[in-house]
Amino acid sequence: MTSLKPMYRGVPYSPQTLLKSAISATATVIYVEDANDTIFPAAPNTAVLERGGNYETIEYEGKTEDSLVNVTRAVAVGDKARDWPAGTSIRRNFTAADLHALQDNIKSIHDYTKSKLDLVADGTKGNFIAIDKDGNSIDSGKNSESFAANTITLKEEDASKALPGTLPATPAALLQVTRNCLHWLTERFNSYGHANRAVTADALTTPVEINGIPFDGSEDIQIPVGGMSNMGGNALLGRNVTQEGAPLELTAAQVRAFLNVANGATANPTTVTQAAAETGTATAVTSWTAQRVFQAQRRASGVFSPRIVGTTTAGNTTYSVQQGRFTRVGDMVNVSGVLVVNNRGTINGNVLLTGLPLNMVADSCALTLSYLGLNATNVIPISRAWNVSATQLLCIVMTSAGEELNLEHTHITTGTRLIFWGTYHVA
Repeated sequence: MTSLKPMYRGVPYSPQTLLKSAISATATVIYVEDANDTIFPAAPNTAVLERGGNYETIEYEGKTEDSLVNVTRAVAVGDKARDWPAGTSIRRNFTAADLHALQDNIKSIHDYTKSKLDLVADGTKGNFIAIDKDGNSIDSGKNSESFAANTITLKEEDASKALPGTLPATPAALLQVTRNCLHWLTERFNSYGHANRAVTADALTTPVEINGIPFDGSEDIQIPVGGMSNMGGNALLGRNVTQEGAPLELTAAQVRAFLNVANGATANPTTVTQAAAETGTATAVTSWTAQRVFQAQRRASGVFSPRIVGTTTAGNTTYSVQQGRFTRVGDMVNVSGVLVVNNRGTINGNVLLTGLPLNMVADSCALTLSYLGLNATNVIPISRAWNVSATQLLCIVMTSAGEELNLEHTHITTGTRLIFWGTYHVA
């Protein structure tokens, strides 16, 4: 096949740059204001000079940050090398040479392919074409009728997880092994990839005991658990893990021991409460009355209304935005919120953040603050607030020099935005 002509990469929209200095008609290095890849693609490639209706196509073999090097001048048909002054436009255009190279290469590939196909004699039409060792097309001597249809019937054999040690000798044997292995998988796993019930699993060679119940994998078993096992008929049932037999109704004393709650008293009032009216008799508990309510408040979430007050005068600041959200897990509370001041009001002194949903342990909280619109100079927008009591946090402002100062009421003005977030321990 005739050698294909070189085809060069282009750039979108053909951006231009300008000659940095004048060039003569024989120059082979062209200095430009910018030679980056968004203007001139990697070498080798072409570019077009243009000024006052005159054009010249050049080809460059290399480039630097501000020059095209090893330049061949006037490469287009009918082109002429010229002297060009500084400021002349130069860009990578899509030229007639690019189009002609593309067209000629397509034609060459087409002609070569057609010539190979034409080598097959007319008398062999209808046969499949073969390729000899030299890449020439020849008559294979085979047509569609040379290949008889072949049907393979797979047997309904038992599922098998075993693969053969050697490759089966025939396609039919290979398909049969594949079918048996797929059958084994579909019997043991569902469409989500989860194992099916134990009844479909192979039995264990040596059964094991789980909580005293023998298990060999051939069928489902019921495993008893210690502590509470179920709630039924308004009775709390359970048994000690060292006991045997069916669960029994728990007495009031057993319930208190299981929950670690004192008789007729309050234990850890912020998390667990027991009404004082519960006297804890020794008889079995058959129902839960209003006096026997056991309340666990270990996880909660919701909203609250944060606010700012002054250390000298609490004040009556109003807000255009006043939002807070919290999530509690155990003794930890995660809070976030935003305040946008509408009117500062009569607040006076250092600024305190308050209104959090739950009281804080002393020295357990240091929220991150972000300020916008403070009436202050040389301050940065990120700082902190640390708790000075169970319900209040002192707001700090940091200067651009790294000094921490108390946020004062004079720093607050209409439109001041205070954003906070962080975590603290519940008191």
